[in-house]
Amino acid sequence: MEEQMKAMEQRQETMEAEMRTQFTTMGNQFSTIEAHLAEFVNMMKMQPRINEQPPRLGQNRVEPVRHEQPRTLGYVPKIEFPVFDGMNARNWVKRNLGSLAI
Repeated sequence: MEEQMKAMEQRQETMEAEMRTQFTTMGNQFSTIEAHLAEFVNMMKMQPRINEQPPRLGQNRVEPVRHEQPRTLGYVPKIEFPVFDGMNARNWVKRNLGSLAI
């Protein structure tokens, strides 16, 4: 029975020593994190502020440029184009000038 008590006390001392080591390690890690956080806060303070307040709706709002293509019907409609028959070219051009305009 006494041997079991001694073994149990020894395990408890070993566990306490491990816990102290882990506690020390965690304390060092927290110190490192605090130092990095302080450095980050200082860097953020030094940067110029671009927009301190967001613009209200409708004020100083920049709309994105959209390059919209005109809607098509999905096909090119067929147009009857007047055919030149070789006679009276000037008259044909005057008559069909609207068809040639784009």
